[in-house]
Amino acid sequence: MTRKTLLVVTVATLLLLATASAYAGPHFRKGMWNDPGFKGSGPEFFPAFLGVNLSEEQRTKILEIEKDCTTKVANLEAQIRTKILELRELQLKEASEENAQNIRTKIGEILALKQELFALRKDMIQQVLNVLTPEQLKNVPPFGWGMGRRCF
Repeated sequence: MTRKTLLVVTVATLLLLATASAYAGPHFRKGMWNDPGFKGSGPEFFPAFLGVNLSEEQRTKILEIEKDCTTKVANLEAQIRTKILELRELQLKEASEENAQNIRTKIGEILALKQELFALRKDMIQQVLNVLTPEQLKNVPPFGWGMGRRCF
């Protein structure tokens, strides 16, 4: 190997290592892990609640809402995955008018489940906001689609 080739390989390896180490660490807000109130989930985890002082009762209510919604969301997502697999099986069958109608029906079922999932998440947000007092609601910044990282 010539010196020039050895130099190019060394520089390329160093650049690869530097790039890999930049992407290896956690990518969270600065200071999140040092916050003594941070628990990794629950009301304190959502950025919308960073400026809101929640009572213990509110925290437990929000955690109950989150827990209930999480199980329902997991159920709906499993149903959606099952319907998608059924759709793929239909797409692999021989083309016919009956098969095309079955595919349209399956797509409609998937879309209905996705709409139900969206409505469930929207209801969860509303339930959580109903737990807050009017003073606390004033401290909650606008959040949701198009507002940066989603809270729910």
